[in-house]
Amino acid sequence: MAINFLNNPKVGDNVKIEIGTGSDLQIYHDATNSFITNSTGDLTISNTGDDLILKSADDFITYVNSTAIAIHAIGGAGVKLRFNSSNRFETTTEGVAVTGGITATDNSYQMLLV
Repeated sequence: MAINFLNNPKVGDNVKIEIGTGSDLQIYHDATNSFITNSTGDLTISNTGDDLILKSADDFITYVNSTAIAIHAIGGAGVKLRFNSSNRFETTTEGVAVTGGITATDNSYQMLLV
């Protein structure tokens, strides 16, 4: 079944566009925030052109397991990489800060900095 939209289709706040037999994919706006929610399988954003660009007016945060922050790019500040919600690598005004050890490897040697 094909659906053709003419002009700019509009729906009000708190109205969901639901896709899939079980409404597995939902797109909606609640008057304050916007959501794309997938409740089955993986959600894949694919670009076969050139770059994939994600823009944010302030912070950019990625979560794993719903609540654990993995990457936190802070608007106008730095970037933090986390393991199990603990900062491990972050950019600072002086350079970078690392919490824990550093393991560097290549084919000829392995070095551990502590």
